[in-house]
Amino acid sequence: MSLAEKVEKLRDLVRLINDASETVIREWQAEAKDTNIDPTTSLLPSLELFNARRSLVGACGMVSDIVAEPQHRLMEIASEFYISRALHIAAEGRIADILVDADPIEGLHIKEIALKAGVEQRKLARVLRCLSSVHVFKEVKELHFANSWTSQAIAGNDPLRCWLLTNGLDVYAASEGLLRVLFDPARTTSDSLYDTAFNEAHQTKLSFWEFLERGEEQPDGTVKPRHGLEIFSLAMLGGGQVHAPPLYADYPWAALGSGTVVDVGGGVGGMCLELAKQYPDLKFVLQDRPPVIEKAKAVWQRELPEAIETQRIAFMEHDFFKEQPVKGAEVYFMRNVLHDWPDNESCTLLKHLYNAMGPQSRILTADQVIHTTVGSKYLKPAPLPLPANYGYAHQLAHIRDMNMMTLFNAKERTPEDLDELAQRVSLKAAKTVIQEVQEQIVTVLHAQSVRSTVFNDDLSRVYVGAMGVESLNEDTLALIVSHLDSADARKLSSTAHLSYTTARDRALGDVKIHSFSNAVKFCNYMLRDRHDCLPLLRTLRVQCIIENAQRLAQQESRFHEHSEDEYRAGAVLLADLLEEIPEIRVLVLYQAEVWMMYERRIVTIVSAMCSLDELEFTDIGPQVSDTLHDLKSTPRKLALADADRGSRGVKLDSDFGRKWPGWPFWSTLKPANSAPHMWRLDPEGLSFPSVRVLAAHAPGSLPPSPDLARIFPQCTRGQQHQRAVDWPTLETVHATGLALKWWKNAHPVHCLELLSPLKKVDDQETGTRGLNPAAEREHALMAVKNVQPVALIATLSTRLHDRYMRSLFTSSRRLRYVSAEALDVRQFQTWLPDLQQWWGYVQKALSRYPRVVCLKVRCSVSRATTLENPTQQTSLDPMVGPVSYPEALQTVLAALPQWATSIPTLRYLSLDLRSTSPTLREHHGDQAKFEADEEGDLHWWQIDGGVNERMAKPLASSQGERIAAFLCSSRYDWQAELDTQSIA
Repeated sequence: MSLAEKVEKLRDLVRLINDASETVIREWQAEAKDTNIDPTTSLLPSLELFNARRSLVGACGMVSDIVAEPQHRLMEIASEFYISRALHIAAEGRIADILVDADPIEGLHIKEIALKAGVEQRKLARVLRCLSSVHVFKEVKELHFANSWTSQAIAGNDPLRCWLLTNGLDVYAASEGLLRVLFDPARTTSDSLYDTAFNEAHQTKLSFWEFLERGEEQPDGTVKPRHGLEIFSLAMLGGGQVHAPPLYADYPWAALGSGTVVDVGGGVGGMCLELAKQYPDLKFVLQDRPPVIEKAKAVWQRELPEAIETQRIAFMEHDFFKEQPVKGAEVYFMRNVLHDWPDNESCTLLKHLYNAMGPQSRILTADQVIHTTVGSKYLKPAPLPLPANYGYAHQLAHIRDMNMMTLFNAKERTPEDLDELAQRVSLKAAKTVIQEVQEQIVTVLHAQSVRSTVFNDDLSRVYVGAMGVESLNEDTLALIVSHLDSADARKLSSTAHLSYTTARDRALGDVKIHSFSNAVKFCNYMLRDRHDCLPLLRTLRVQCIIENAQRLAQQESRFHEHSEDEYRAGAVLLADLLEEIPEIRVLVLYQAEVWMMYERRIVTIVSAMCSLDELEFTDIGPQVSDTLHDLKSTPRKLALADADRGSRGVKLDSDFGRKWPGWPFWSTLKPANSAPHMWRLDPEGLSFPSVRVLAAHAPGSLPPSPDLARIFPQCTRGQQHQRAVDWPTLETVHATGLALKWWKNAHPVHCLELLSPLKKVDDQETGTRGLNPAAEREHALMAVKNVQPVALIATLSTRLHDRYMRSLFTSSRRLRYVSAEALDVRQFQTWLPDLQQWWGYVQKALSRYPRVVCLKVRCSVSRATTLENPTQQTSLDPMVGPVSYPEALQTVLAALPQWATSIPTLRYLSLDLRSTSPTLREHHGDQAKFEADEEGDLHWWQIDGGVNERMAKPLASSQGERIAAFLCSSRYDWQAELDTQSIA
């Protein structure tokens, strides 16, 4: 890694740490104010907190790798097993319990600790100092120790203490045999349960389970139960405390009514125990080995004896490699079972469950999910520059995977692994929930004959799915329900009610209001009927037109929908609502100046908010200026606009259209509705170093460019349309060619997205934003020449000739990445010839001037079976053309990589069928015809080989997208070879 790369990566990590830290602080503050916490899910952080937390952990770990000397880092990793051993000693000696009453400032002297723990004090002090260096305990003064935030979790928590001890006893010793087994040619390929590192280390022919259950022979010849068995049973409860809470919410248990849940290999039944407390109608069958079942009976007798008395729980000794005795149960549940067994044994287990299933049965599995550093189609990658799996934040999953290999020759599985396992035994995944919050994968398996839909979601909450309910009309629903018996109808009713309640609450996470009447109704609804749900309101977008008092006075009342008094009353209601949601994250307020003129309290309330992450105001005036000058929040994304977007509109972040649909919405605002002022924002004393993305179109209200560069010193995505621009931090610009026609930036921009489609039609025809297409094309050429982008995103007609393409691509000597939408490729019936014609122009331009290393081709192709405009059909013969969209897609997927090999420097190629660009949505309008399946509509290839032997081979979409993101970021050095740079 070069010095420049290290510096840039370190700066990226520091920015990531700062942003994630602010999110963590906000979430902590929100949790502290939340008095309605469900104790069964209290260990679950919000998705925002979880993602920020693992970003912090991953970034901090990556920082240590960058700043530490490699030799020192490797020596540290090689010796970290002593930290584990120190923790095992502390758990065995119950040090956290000994320190529980110690003064946090004075601590407890090592002499007293050692006396209670039964360890020599000088040696114990060295152990505790080792743990204090990694913040497990605290040495508050010389030889005086106290509990830390971390060690407090062990105090009084015997299950968790036993989980730590389990890893310190037989499991720890087993790891010593892993080295010998892996490098033994006879055993390195073995998947046998009796040929593991555990067997090697303990010199036994017994499996791990048999070893635990077989007693230890004493010197007097008697046999006592192995110490590790008791600890292991409690340890499973400890693991359940951490990993089980999401499962209580992830599955609609209430919909099962009085159904039966068979907990296969359920240990002492900790999961069922909690479900039995929450769902009094459910029945349970707990299955495990005889010694475990005996312990389970004692646990249930102590924790929930009424379940035994009412026979809601049945204890069954069962070997799950034999026939399943319980037939037709509603749910066969396994938590952390499959990861204990190699693939062949797991298939045997699943096959027995498959044979026992009835028509309504399903198998529910929950296991640790493995997320690799290169990513998975099921899992969202980490933000750059972190590896896809967040690196250090995910290391426990890989450590557990190593543990499974050591003990059982088994493994933790990726989502793809589990899919493959299910298919081997004629099962299919009816629903898959990736529980990112606890890094588990929960999968519902049905028999292949059951019609089902695959659901992929990121956060562990309630997901109630069916067969595309939004596409069913009332008659169809009535027909389906008519075939249900009363019990199933009751379950459906319960599920529907749960779905409605959950959907209603989740809808409050992002509220958009497009009319004044609805704004008033929503404020009244929340303040009167849903006051208890106000903390759920995180995003509020008030995107409606209101008229100012002066305009109302100038025209007759019959021309106005609402009176001045109604507007003032509505503004008061909005102020009351905003006052109740000080922790809101996103606030969008169109015609903010007019709202604030009607109710001045809005200025004070918004200024006092401390958690705003995204803020948008349109109609800039004195009230908005006061708000910005007094703002306590540190937003990362800020949008400011005049009431009229105008013909020179510039949108500054391609993420706006994807992440914030409908934002900006300035094109519908009329200048007549704006506040009656001619006014410019006062730059004196105004500074927003937190803003990374600036969307600004207020040329009449914003200060000059030098002032904006000072006000937003860290902005990396933004726009300016004054003639003289010097904004060193700008990296990405999204604009029309006209807006950049006179751009003279001393610092070139890395990424440019041209928002105007470049078309080849009659020059007199009106194009986008009132310009004719010829003018738009010329403005685009000037924009590329002025900005000198490394990455260019544009929309190009299939009828643009190669001379124009060549001029466009050669206007920037730095160009290395092109993402181009084939504008006129719309019908699958003519897909191949239309794309071939367009590709011919692109190929001539890129082949003659070989610099581009990555090309993304974007197409929005209709699945409709009839042509929108049959007269535009090209050379496609309807007698031999594709008769379906899949057939046309396969033809294009076969042809496109072959075409790409003719471009000498091209290393990566993508076909993107997702209509995600704001420009594309604006151009196409009706999105019903362009629905995209993200998994199947994104394709990547890597092109390798010499001049005459170039070949394109498929590349994982997640990896391809990471490469594209890297090329579009300032971390990419366009002057250096791509292979020499670190993409991760």
